[in-house]
Amino acid sequence: MNPYTTTPCDDVELYALDGLERAEQLRFEQHLAACAACQSRLAELQDVTDALLHAPADVEPPTGMRDRVLSAVTALPQEDAPSAAVARPVTLAARRKTWQQRLFPYVSAAAVLAIALLGWQNTTLRQENLAQSAQIEQLGQLVATAALTPADQQFQSVSGQAMLLQEGSQKIVMVKASRLPQPADRQQYTLWVMNQGQTQVLNGGTFVPTGPDGLGMVVFPAKELPADFNTVAVSLEPDAYSGNTPRGVPVMTAKFDL
Repeated sequence: MNPYTTTPCDDVELYALDGLERAEQLRFEQHLAACAACQSRLAELQDVTDALLHAPADVEPPTGMRDRVLSAVTALPQEDAPSAAVARPVTLAARRKTWQQRLFPYVSAAAVLAIALLGWQNTTLRQENLAQSAQIEQLGQLVATAALTPADQQFQSVSGQAMLLQEGSQKIVMVKASRLPQPADRQQYTLWVMNQGQTQVLNGGTFVPTGPDGLGMVVFPAKELPADFNTVAVSLEPDAYSGNTPRGVPVMTAKFDL
């Protein structure tokens, strides 16, 4: 473990960038063999580092970028030049290797930024999943889940999930969706709970999506569900209708495997 980290797991990014000393690298590899979390993390990082550290050498960068990088490289400390007695011709391959070595810190910096962004995204996703799990636990015991599928061409980008929960003797239907278009005027999205033959339909409540991602959620606590209940649907209604007959445009549906 290097002196700037507190646990072996903290070295996974540096290991992916080949930034550890040889002894640190060996110690981390011993840890990696027994750490499933680091193995998974390293697999995620490998795609990022491969893309950034193994870019084609023959690609000509834009002039402005090239000038900025060359200016920075020129400012780096230079090694002492060999004496005339021991100087040898430098091949093109050697010159290319030298430039690649000098430019490596700048490429590594880009890789570190990409890795940091990936880590932030993964952390955010884990936090959202934990928050959702805590929310579900507060509502009741999870009985079944089903993916919502678009019911109309104009809602093809919408995705979501339906959940059936049990709290004592009460059933709870919960629907969460994203990328819902903002409704116009008095329009509202409405949840419908129905039996397999769709002969019994219950209005599960209305909702309006929020935020730039079009996030929407509705929770329907039902004392009684249709006897052979297995289907939920969401429609876009012209208003906050409280009846049990859909009048609007179908948005998405889901079937539970009960």
